[in-house]
Amino acid sequence: MFTVISDIHANLEALRAVLSHAEGTILCCGDFVGYGPNPNKVVQLCIRNRVKGVLGNHDLAVLTEPRRMTPYARKAIEWTRSGLNKRSRTFLESLPFTFSIETDGKKISVFHGSPIRIGQYIYPTYPDSYFKEFLGDTD
Repeated sequence: MFTVISDIHANLEALRAVLSHAEGTILCCGDFVGYGPNPNKVVQLCIRNRVKGVLGNHDLAVLTEPRRMTPYARKAIEWTRSGLNKRSRTFLESLPFTFSIETDGKKISVFHGSPIRIGQYIYPTYPDSYFKEFLGDTD
């Protein structure tokens, strides 16, 4: 069993509420930080709960330079970067772009955005062939 979460954006209260209902392995599709006021506490809580996650575009922006972000998002990234402690930074740096797991004979891939680019949005109008091309044998 899995609990899938995403886009926490350093919102500690929301994360606590979700984790109180979580079951099994917790998978996070990225954006642990950004916007919210508690990046270090969110990362600590994710570490304590053994959340297995991938790098989101806001996580990446905190570690590098923000690209293609609104002025509001850029300010939030700069603020987050200025207060991020070493343990949180190390956690974010350890996140992969994607990973796959198998359960009940099914392969599940986890990523943020799209299978090819962290910041790319996926829309319901995309044809199945788009996903087949990049996900291969993922169920």
